[in-house]
Amino acid sequence: QVALDRVTKQLALAPKSGGLQYLLGEVQLARGEQQQAETAFMKALELEPNLIGAYVQLARVYVASKRYDQALGKLNEALKVNPKNIVALMLTGAVYEQKQEMTKAREAYEKVMAVNPRFALAANNLAYLHSEHGGDKEKALELAQLAKEGLPDDPRVSDTLGWILYKR
Repeated sequence: QVALDRVTKQLALAPKSGGLQYLLGEVQLARGEQQQAETAFMKALELEPNLIGAYVQLARVYVASKRYDQALGKLNEALKVNPKNIVALMLTGAVYEQKQEMTKAREAYEKVMAVNPRFALAANNLAYLHSEHGGDKEKALELAQLAKEGLPDDPRVSDTLGWILYKR
């Protein structure tokens, strides 16, 4: 409640601040107030269309309520502002996985790898997609090993690598 009161007070002083609207949305999300957070993020984008975090958080709100197409729309808007935003690209891949559109998910993760060729989470997700959805099995192993180098203690990465090795 304290955080909400502080942000509300600051918004009264600077009602045209997209950053404060974004912060209000973050506080509302933390409080479990999805609908209010959605409104705050939308207002933030009205005021400051380049706030990539607001697009991403809106997409997360939409994913939580299984509105995948709306989530992808916001992520595409974020990527127009910054086509190399790793968070937006990763979330795009995850949304496409939820929609069972594995080719598009793979494309999103490949874009992450183009931005950062050592990004372990994208490598792990790509390894899984190659392994389980008609991709290159050798590439799957290579990506899983890359992910393991980057995140040696992550159980999800170990699981992916172990599964790929088991299937070989």
